[in-house]
Amino acid sequence: MKAVLIDPFTREVSDFEFEGETLAALHEHIECETVTAVSLTFDDQVVSLFLDDEGLFKNDQRFWSIFQYPEPLAGRGVILGFDGDTGASLDVPVDASRVLEEGLIFFEDAQHAITFMNARESKVAVSGKHCGLSSAS
Repeated sequence: MKAVLIDPFTREVSDFEFEGETLAALHEHIECETVTAVSLTFDDQVVSLFLDDEGLFKNDQRFWSIFQYPEPLAGRGVILGFDGDTGASLDVPVDASRVLEEGLIFFEDAQHAITFMNARESKVAVSGKHCGLSSAS
């Protein structure tokens, strides 16, 4: 099935053909032993972003961020389509160029990721969105 790989070590986002038993193949592509998933939405279609569940605990880790997810992410990620009725993985409905358009950032190091997150939180808090307030008219 069609998939997208986000690799912060090479700073590349690429399309690839995802083959094999899903969990074992995810371990291979992400280079991990335990995966976790988060949901993203592209053009009203929900997709699954699979990540190393222990990525924050690894030495020499690389970090990145995608605009619609609120925190920096650690290690490689694989995006697959998602069938909400069955929970099955499907062809991803977007390609690597669309993922890049979403606002993907690769960080230089962990400190850069922390600085980015703090700056992002400050902007959200100042706008009132952080605490659920609307801006004054």
